[in-house]
Amino acid sequence: VSTNEKSSYILVNFDFSERRRSSFNFKILPETSEIFDEEKITDKTSFDDLQQFNSCVYSPRKNVLEESFLGLYSDYKVKRNYLNLRLKGRMLLILCEISNTFSYSLSQKTTNLIDEVLTYVTENCIDSSLSNEHIAEKFGFHPRHINRLINQKTGYSLHKLIVVKRVQKAGELLISSKRPISEIAIQVGFNNIHHFSRCFKKYMGLSPAKYRLHNSR
Repeated sequence: VSTNEKSSYILVNFDFSERRRSSFNFKILPETSEIFDEEKITDKTSFDDLQQFNSCVYSPRKNVLEESFLGLYSDYKVKRNYLNLRLKGRMLLILCEISNTFSYSLSQKTTNLIDEVLTYVTENCIDSSLSNEHIAEKFGFHPRHINRLINQKTGYSLHKLIVVKRVQKAGELLISSKRPISEIAIQVGFNNIHHFSRCFKKYMGLSPAKYRLHNSR
């Protein structure tokens, strides 16, 4: 989009040290945006759990971000008490604010990934070894990244989703067979009958025994 409006830039360079400026030959100074060259950045950070940060991010909430960046700059210049904690805290808030920009904008590739994970969990939920780490390794992503996507899609964390699928499978078996509840609990991935009963009642509204009795009529 072409525009005649002037643009302003706030550059934050965490590799730059004013105190040791003469000790390093930095090619990028924080004050001059005209010479900015991404290829000359001394150290690049790669995000595994939120990969959108690895590319250019545009946020419509520029006023909020501008205020945060100016506050960060002010803290650095004034050198207030607990400077490092202040800077770290402000930067974390900035990252959280930016993450809200794309938390609900999923690409088709990401949508397909989520569908694949959901199908995999549904088909393998009774495997007692199924875990966040196992699923992340299966699909080649960091566990936190997979967990965030699933939570965004279903409202459940990946761990809770596995539990819900196991409970649903147990509900099917309680109706279709007369096997003891303890055996069904083990079959769907629960090693503790008491834990199974608590989870079942939480998500199905009835205890396993009452659920079987209510649906066998």
